[in-house]
Amino acid sequence: MPSEDKHSRTEKPTARRKKEARKEGTVAKTPEVVTWLIVLVGTYLVQHTFQATLALSLKLWGEIVGSMARPSVATDLTIAGNGALGALTAMAPALLATMGSALAINLAQTRGLITFHPLKPTLSKLNPMKGIKRLVSPQSLWSVAKQILRVALLGLVVWQTLSKLLPTLTQNPLSSFAIASLVASRALSLAREVAGIGLVLSVLDFIVQFRKVSTQLKMTKQEVKEESKSQDGNPQMKAQIRRRMRQMARNRMMAAVARADAVVVNPTHFAVALRYVRGQGAPKVVAKGTDFLALRIREEATLHRVPVVEDPPLARALYVACELEQDIPNELFEAVARLLTFIYGLRASGRIAPIDGGPLRPAAPLLVRPLHGTDKGNDDEDEGVPGPQGGGRPQRGGDGGGGGGPVAAVGSLV
Repeated sequence: MPSEDKHSRTEKPTARRKKEARKEGTVAKTPEVVTWLIVLVGTYLVQHTFQATLALSLKLWGEIVGSMARPSVATDLTIAGNGALGALTAMAPALLATMGSALAINLAQTRGLITFHPLKPTLSKLNPMKGIKRLVSPQSLWSVAKQILRVALLGLVVWQTLSKLLPTLTQNPLSSFAIASLVASRALSLAREVAGIGLVLSVLDFIVQFRKVSTQLKMTKQEVKEESKSQDGNPQMKAQIRRRMRQMARNRMMAAVARADAVVVNPTHFAVALRYVRGQGAPKVVAKGTDFLALRIREEATLHRVPVVEDPPLARALYVACELEQDIPNELFEAVARLLTFIYGLRASGRIAPIDGGPLRPAAPLLVRPLHGTDKGNDDEDEGVPGPQGGGRPQRGGDGGGGGGPVAAVGSLV
């Protein structure tokens, strides 16, 4: 890690950086734990291996002595084959156990990683300056401290073992077999203690290596930003794509206005287009918008001769309660039924637009009881609904004079 940006790497590594480092073999691991684990496993299997080898040797010796009385090539080959098979059987448990332990502990350290990337020759490894820096790095200091601690602990264990063993050997008269048995037993105990100390130091070394790798993988704020751009895309490009998607959705919505049965306005801030097809459920909101988009919807409706009805409470209620291509809620069934009755009545009489232009205005409010949260709004609230003599009203009274009234329309919606 360059010294100039060492202190600027304050951000945790991202998942992508961790994945790339793992592919390159940059993971925390220590080979010493494998060595000491093999020693520890071997101390428990050496007794079994020795007993099996001794039993095999005695058996083969008896067969050899028996074949000497009647020598034959077939007998000699049989004895040799039995000896080879017996040796393999005696040593197999120890070999398999040590190899399996080494493989398991390596896979556990690297979490199953198998890669040959660290074996690739790189010119940076031949750089003498980097080698000099490694000699005075914190990692080299930890290695020296680890070796000193290991030698001190091993020397202490060996001294304690010998201090207990020597008086026993010198003060008590023992047979050669007893001395060999005692020395072998103490040697196994010493090997196990040494392996245990080595494993403890290996765990500490693994923790140090893990912290080292974590520090190496840290990123600067700029690296995090660059990776986010490369992974998620340029923010400007993403914003442009979102604008295009909104524009395409708006164009589809405007195209749906031409197929609407009515557009409800309030009169300038809200516009909601409704479409009803008999036999296909309740009416749906096919377009809605506020301010400039509401004006566009009104212009599109006028262009395609779709009735524009001014009813501020119903327009606000539909805008708040409904999303695009969503059925109207049950609370608005009656109001929309009045709207459709009004429109169907005008179509039946041939007057689909007011005499003096502008939006259509029903004789009475379509939404008798505004929904909660929609009865407070903008400056249109002060305008309210014009009275019976308001301008732009169709000459037919009531709800348009046709279509069977709101009750029949509600029944058709349900």
